Amino acid sequence: MIQTEGQRRWWFATHPEFRKAGTGNRKSTRQKFAMATWQNPTGADFFHGSPTLSDLIDTIRRALDYLHQTNPILMDDRDRFRQNMRKALDRAEKIARIAGQIAAGHAYYKHVVEQREYPWIRSREEYRELIARILRKPTEWKPLERGRSAYWDKETGTVVIRDPGHPDGGTAFRPATGKRFYDKDLD
Repeated sequence: MIQTEGQRRWWFATHPEFRKAGTGNRKSTRQKFAMATWQNPTGADFFHGSPTLSDLIDTIRRALDYLHQTNPILMDDRDRFRQNMRKALDRAEKIARIAGQIAAGHAYYKHVVEQREYPWIRSREEYRELIARILRKPTEWKPLERGRSAYWDKETGTVVIRDPGHPDGGTAFRPATGKRFYDKDLD
């Protein structure tokens, strides 16, 4: 296991894959990572227009696979690291899907447009981002009956209720009674 930056430099300088005597066109690990990150296997540019979350997740997965193939010594336990990264990416994908489902349902029109609970939100996309942020890092979380779960955000006073059995996937709103609603009224 490489301990210091000096040992890491020595390893790269002496490793046959990175030490190509007589060639001045060797690519650094950073350049290889950049190529793996921003280009697809055909060599064309990866992003056309603005990237979506799934594009970014696919890019990160591709870059991690490339790093595992080219730099195995940098990863102590490649399989465990890969499993943990895949779990994190799958969780991010699931949160984005749930937030998109809730924002596309009745909650946006009812709570943002009609009741004007979120005066700073101007679109479904902003509402989706708020829900995703709360699902990623809630102030509090608790399970509810029938497989539902509730997430409280202290900063905005928002409750997100995830209901897998509902066609909209749940709802997100700012209760009039605030935290009391989350603590006492939700079961």
